[in-house]
Amino acid sequence: LLQTATDEQYEVFEELYNEVAEHPDGLTKDELCSKLFGLETGYFSDRVFDLFDADHAGRVSKDEFILGMSSLVSRDAEAFVDFLFDVFDVDDSNRLDEDEIYQGILASMRANKLSLAVR
Repeated sequence: LLQTATDEQYEVFEELYNEVAEHPDGLTKDELCSKLFGLETGYFSDRVFDLFDADHAGRVSKDEFILGMSSLVSRDAEAFVDFLFDVFDVDDSNRLDEDEIYQGILASMRANKLSLAVR
């Protein structure tokens, strides 16, 4: 997450963070993923939280939140694609292996309440 926020974005993201954060140490996975993004517990909430929690402290600090949000709302298509790639690159290898692709597709299908028809 290398994208930086504009001054206007910073103010909006800081306000949003302050509205949701219940603890001074940062956002929990539930606060970030469920309350802010409406994600159900599972693959995507785990991956999004891991990407935002850059220092792996178990909470998302205000700075981590602002950097993560900047990547999500970036007008730079490459930064957004990089973020999406990172969601699927579970082992941080900068490569997607067959299992990562498979797990990502399954998670997408579950999130959209889709299933494979077996014939």
